[in-house]
Amino acid sequence: MNVLGVIQARISSERLPRKVLKKISGKPMLVHVIERLKRSKMVYQILLATSNEPEDAILKDIADKCNIHFFTGPLSDVLERFLQVGRSYNAKNIVRICGDNPLVDYEYLDIMIYQHLRERADYTYNDSDIPLGTAGEVVSLDALEKIDHLTTERCYREHVTTYFLEFKERFKVWPVVAPLYLRGKNFRLTVDTEEDLKLIRKIYKSFYKENKIIDLKKVIDFLEKDTNLLSINMNIKQRDWKKTA
Repeated sequence: MNVLGVIQARISSERLPRKVLKKISGKPMLVHVIERLKRSKMVYQILLATSNEPEDAILKDIADKCNIHFFTGPLSDVLERFLQVGRSYNAKNIVRICGDNPLVDYEYLDIMIYQHLRERADYTYNDSDIPLGTAGEVVSLDALEKIDHLTTERCYREHVTTYFLEFKERFKVWPVVAPLYLRGKNFRLTVDTEEDLKLIRKIYKSFYKENKIIDLKKVIDFLEKDTNLLSINMNIKQRDWKKTA
């Protein structure tokens, strides 16, 4: 199967510095992301990929404690970082997960991986209106190599998979419809700001138990019944990747 799970993380986040180290229910946020990805049945190995900046070296401690691999590469050229990872681990396909998504849906992720492999796709992604921060994406190393030869533009090299969506005609791009419980839910379950972190902490306080994984279905139902919680971060806007200098 040869599917490598890569969690992308760094310390130098602008809107919420050191966010992946922020504690949620007593653990760094990044640990929760790793614990959820470990529940995947389709990922054979998990790796934490960060930059080679000195400040990001602290993340190796988390990787070691969670018993996953650790890799460093260019800070801004994330495409090159992923290429180096794929080549080093002889990975034909990579699952990309962001380190600021502590409620990533590993069950949906396995559906995406299965379809990606079945269709021999270049890039597989969520094609539904779902809570931000619950999906990952799957990409073949060969397709990343192709992008590497096609562009030197910073916006495409920093935001790894956007090139696929901008130039779909050049690749086999495979959209996957999300499970019904996720569809049509305009929640922010990613962490970019203090408001996002506040909401996630409240969710974890209500649902998290040591050595247990939060059931995302129950979280969705919980949030739909308590709109006051959703108001915590409903005004936060996602940054436009196209504005990358």
